[in-house]
Amino acid sequence: SNGQYYVDNVTISKVDAASGQTVTGKNFDLEPTLPNLVIGNTAVSEGNNGATITFGITLSRPVARAVTVQYATVNGTATAGSDYRAKSGTVTIPAGSTTGTVQVSVISDKVRESNETLRVTLSGATNATIADGSGLATIVNDDTKVGIVLKQATQNRVRVYLATGPIRAFAPVKIYRVLSSGALVRVASTRLNQDGRLSLRLGQHYRDGARVKLVAVVQTANGAYASARPVIRIR
Repeated sequence: SNGQYYVDNVTISKVDAASGQTVTGKNFDLEPTLPNLVIGNTAVSEGNNGATITFGITLSRPVARAVTVQYATVNGTATAGSDYRAKSGTVTIPAGSTTGTVQVSVISDKVRESNETLRVTLSGATNATIADGSGLATIVNDDTKVGIVLKQATQNRVRVYLATGPIRAFAPVKIYRVLSSGALVRVASTRLNQDGRLSLRLGQHYRDGARVKLVAVVQTANGAYASARPVIRIR
């Protein structure tokens, strides 16, 4: 017939993953090992009109039940209320999915300062085990213009030189691509030469004629200094 059938009161045997012993029972979880849950690190350019930090949360595998986890922001060198808006709550990853996000709002200013950090911590997960429950976000300062200049050069290279500012020779410098969301993706990393200049090839190939917004961040003993964010035409 077309009726519904149920299986009940069935004894099942399985090998216990922890002890290696065979055990029997009637209510075994068909997914005895929970998936791992991790939160990633991220970075965002501070901007002048606010920005959004997005933390990615990932499960090691999909499961047949929804996964929930609590989160909360924690100050690092960034301070809630002046550098970002504190936030806490619960993220739900639907059954069959493996990703979730936490978004935190940046409070922008025009004050020259070092890069600042904050964390989002996870706790109280259901249907998953927290393997890495602390995600670090870096708010990259973009207010200072201390004479770090980005200019186009040929053959997919970018020139960086220093006009003014408290930046020493051989200082480490990183070049980031600025995405439309304000997030930063590192494309090159090196050091300035003795004259405070360099010419470097971008780590990612861009086609001729492409227009890419870049920012150079130079690390010094007094903090990190960022260039303006020009749109560079690749040629």
